[in-house]
Amino acid sequence: MKNNYFIIHGSFSNPSSNWFSWLQSYLVDEGKEVYLPDFPTGVKYQNYDNWSKLLKVYLDLRLINENTVIIGHSIAPVFICKFLIENKIKVNKLIFVSGF
Repeated sequence: MKNNYFIIHGSFSNPSSNWFSWLQSYLVDEGKEVYLPDFPTGVKYQNYDNWSKLLKVYLDLRLINENTVIIGHSIAPVFICKFLIENKIKVNKLIFVSGF
């Protein structure tokens, strides 16, 4: 099974901001399967529970597995680590950009 990629945006952001769509295009041009979830943002909606519910949809579809590469920006690295640990998920690689 080939690697798939998840690009996870950060705080108060979205999949079309920053460099996310550029990276998605680059990976797709390389023949990769890429997912760019649109997590809820804003003071009322941006929280671990809401983000976790969305990522669990991909997990239930078995799109997150040992062949998955996850790229996270801003607050996403903290979220990703907690989510993977809580759900006992092993992935191929984690790449974190400007995490805090």
